Amino acid sequence: MANTLKWPGSLKKKVNGWRFGRIKNYITLLAVIAFIIVAAFTFYRYMHYGILILAGIFAFGIIIMISAFPALSVKERGLLRGNEGEMLVERKLDRILPAGWIVINDIIINGSQIDHLVLGPAGIYCLETKHWNNAGCDAGGRWYRFHLGSWVAVPENPAAQNSRHVMALQEFIRQKCKIKNGITSVIVLSNTHGRFQIESGTIPPDNTLIYGLNGLPNLFKHHHKEKLTRMQTAAIAEAVMSVQHQPAKNSVPPVV
Repeated sequence: MANTLKWPGSLKKKVNGWRFGRIKNYITLLAVIAFIIVAAFTFYRYMHYGILILAGIFAFGIIIMISAFPALSVKERGLLRGNEGEMLVERKLDRILPAGWIVINDIIINGSQIDHLVLGPAGIYCLETKHWNNAGCDAGGRWYRFHLGSWVAVPENPAAQNSRHVMALQEFIRQKCKIKNGITSVIVLSNTHGRFQIESGTIPPDNTLIYGLNGLPNLFKHHHKEKLTRMQTAAIAEAVMSVQHQPAKNSVPPVV
């Protein structure tokens, strides 16, 4: 089993923040309901036109309840899906990778937020997770999403996005660890129920690889040549964790 140094965290914090906000909304709702019951009883018992006043109170209560539970924005729904996808990928990596491999999730390197960094004897892998319901990609690396009955071009290319992450990571490792190994760029389509039309498993830029969640074991299965020593793997992991603001789940394993 791989050694996971950092689990997905930043998106989870945002999700928990929304949940906490909704708990406060529920408390507000209960207070409003209690107020409506007491006020309705009081007006109906002691004042004329009780039915009209009661209707007004209920209308006011409905307005309060609607305002207390705003719908999630498109950005918030996207982050929720992203968090789910990242956790699925992390659990998969944790199961399929043997001892000697290191997984670091949800890290920021030189301003680039990287979903998953995988380090092992076969090299360095930078994984970008997309938990989309559908996607298409041609052999030239042009991405599409299915919308209103047709495929529409995606303005932000996931492979180009991950290429920027790879460049930031390469520069960081070169400066901090004096290691100049290449980094494998990988896009993971984590939704196992999604609709995907992928023409090629390798696309530009940087010969980015595309894998589904269940295909991840094949990513590492055929890489037998050792590209990183245990000492190099530990050095990179130590350098990456040193610039994160969140404490590690485990410490970097000693080099033996």
